[in-house]
Amino acid sequence: MSSIKLLMGLCASILILQTAAGMSDPVPLGQVTPAEVAVEFQKSMSSSLKGCLARWEKENNKVGQNLITKEIVSQFRNSGYPNGGSSRLPHCQDAYDLGDAVIAMLKRRGKTSVHTRTMVRWFKEMALEDLANHIDSNGFINKKAPYSLLFYGSINRAENQKVEKTFKVPGSMNYKFLRTTWNKVGSGTTLDQGFFNPVQLDPAVIESDQLFSHLRKAFDLRRISYVSAGFTAIEDFWNSHEGPEGDKEFAPLATALKETAILKRFYFAGGEEDPFPWSRNILIVVDEHHQAWGFYMGYSE
Repeated sequence: MSSIKLLMGLCASILILQTAAGMSDPVPLGQVTPAEVAVEFQKSMSSSLKGCLARWEKENNKVGQNLITKEIVSQFRNSGYPNGGSSRLPHCQDAYDLGDAVIAMLKRRGKTSVHTRTMVRWFKEMALEDLANHIDSNGFINKKAPYSLLFYGSINRAENQKVEKTFKVPGSMNYKFLRTTWNKVGSGTTLDQGFFNPVQLDPAVIESDQLFSHLRKAFDLRRISYVSAGFTAIEDFWNSHEGPEGDKEFAPLATALKETAILKRFYFAGGEEDPFPWSRNILIVVDEHHQAWGFYMGYSE
């Protein structure tokens, strides 16, 4: 009889190991391709180019020139843009990134000047060319690859747009509600504040002992420790030092996160003083659609 029990135990252990090994890794809902980022990069750089060049033309009495050169974009960056000068002039934003992109493309294409329509086309080509070497096996942008920070904002915007389309709404919490409400929390502080975009978890992970390891794969939980779970996690995070610190703007989120549409709630925290002071407060939740997402606040010097 003991031999049979031992055999049954071994079989059960093997089954558990096979199940754990067969669990799929978290899948980010916001994965984007170079083509999707290129569209966003072209849109933002084109808007910047239009505003900055229109302002430069007015200041230099050359309205309608529609010609861009290295010297002109250098003046965008050296003339107090975007905040200096008359408020009646067109707004000039992202002058430094715009200058880097224009100068890089003029050099790459062997030109000293180009019509703005051509430069607008080149913005898209630039993103496609530069990001093509930073993709994973599925053709998505590899966030761990050393791509240029010039594309950072465009990647984030493209990701957020993708998530808004793919996010399965848990209870009353659509993506816009989560982001806009969270952005109000701690708005008067200088603390780091951000949102962890959702990942899709393998349903088999939710009640397994692999859940925390999968959450650590999905989110930046380095050098921080688990503190609490359930409704306590929400309250601990809400009142955390160098976190929301009781900010009333978090109240709608605290109420929503207690809905039955949320299956799991975890609060993680950590920090140190030396050699550089930093702190991190993180609330991660798992919803009824097996999506994991969360919020973070903290301090970094």
